[in-house]
Amino acid sequence: MSLALTSRTAAPAALSIVAFVLIGFNLRPGLSSVAPLLPQVVRDLGLTPSGASILTMLPILCLGLFGPFAERLAGRFGLGKVITGFLLLLVIGLTLRVIENAATFFLATAIIGTAIGMTGVLMPAVARLWFPQKIGLMMGIHTMSLCLGAASAAGLSGPIALLAGETTGVAGWAAALSVWAIPALAATLLWASVGQHVTSSPRSESNNTSSLWRNPLAWQVTGFMAAQSSLAFVTFGWLPVILQDRGLTAIESGVITSLSIMAQAVSALLVPTLAARNRQQSIWAIGIMTCVATGLLGCIMAPTGSLIAFGLLLGLGQGGSFGLALTLIVLRTNKPQASAALSGMVQGIGSLIASLGPLLAGILRTFDPTWHLAAFAFTLIAVIAMILGSFAGRHKEIHLHGSDDLSNSRRISV
Repeated sequence: MSLALTSRTAAPAALSIVAFVLIGFNLRPGLSSVAPLLPQVVRDLGLTPSGASILTMLPILCLGLFGPFAERLAGRFGLGKVITGFLLLLVIGLTLRVIENAATFFLATAIIGTAIGMTGVLMPAVARLWFPQKIGLMMGIHTMSLCLGAASAAGLSGPIALLAGETTGVAGWAAALSVWAIPALAATLLWASVGQHVTSSPRSESNNTSSLWRNPLAWQVTGFMAAQSSLAFVTFGWLPVILQDRGLTAIESGVITSLSIMAQAVSALLVPTLAARNRQQSIWAIGIMTCVATGLLGCIMAPTGSLIAFGLLLGLGQGGSFGLALTLIVLRTNKPQASAALSGMVQGIGSLIASLGPLLAGILRTFDPTWHLAAFAFTLIAVIAMILGSFAGRHKEIHLHGSDDLSNSRRISV
């Protein structure tokens, strides 16, 4: 593909794309790096089981609670400055994890969740500004980078902890969790360079983003995000347990889970790119949620010899569903400010609702260790996602009254 930028050289255009991708990569390690090291963290910090549960839910709750405010901050201070500020906050939160103290760790986790939520909400607006002709492709690349960041942190944090425990004066887990501040700092510095071209425009006083709360299409996109995300959180938190309950070892369940996560990167790139070429994306929502439901049910009920295949199918479905959900935010809006406002609603409310998914899975497991009762609930959630995705995928747009652009940034042609 050729890279060009109006009134700018090709180098800044390429750097802008790299910054866009690198930010995406850094929006998951702060979350996925904890799970492999959670037993050591709980032990060394003296956390109770309830404390550990709160710790795992805290970043998701912060994302849901504070994400909706990102658009307001961007409208007041400018998209570029706000993203720079929250990337710096992410670096600070990740760095604080080197301190072996429970209160500090909870504070760092809250900071990380807030920074990730605020930044993630604004990335669809950046895509709308910089890549208006290639929204599907760039949102697919963004989602793929999210998956790669999550997989990298989940797979590398354990080995880094072992190595750091032998060479540093701090606990291995503390060093392994804080080391992810390095790529986050790189993303911050690069964005500070190219993001200066994203400056705010005066906002119209007549703009009324609260109209989103009365817009059926906005709720359909939000519902699709919530339903597919709830199953994604179930997979991240419970898939290894599901497989182990079926008789697999910890290593075997870990391999299948890792393969499933890596498969997400493929569909995260392809589905948004292909779906954006169509006027409607309803069939894509139905298809990928069918993959999610089939893969998850297969992991619960299929013969153990076929679990790798069903794990891969699950990953392909979930990578595509999340990528499509993010892409719908951009496709269903016509201006960057509308994209940011809808993104705040979709990712904020969607995350709050989706956080109930893992809780429901744990409750159902206590009543039925075979996971058959949970399988029925998962299927119902997938069907709900199909229905909402069908409505959200229709060729319609959300127009905010009196909305102005969040930025006067030049557009990038890809």
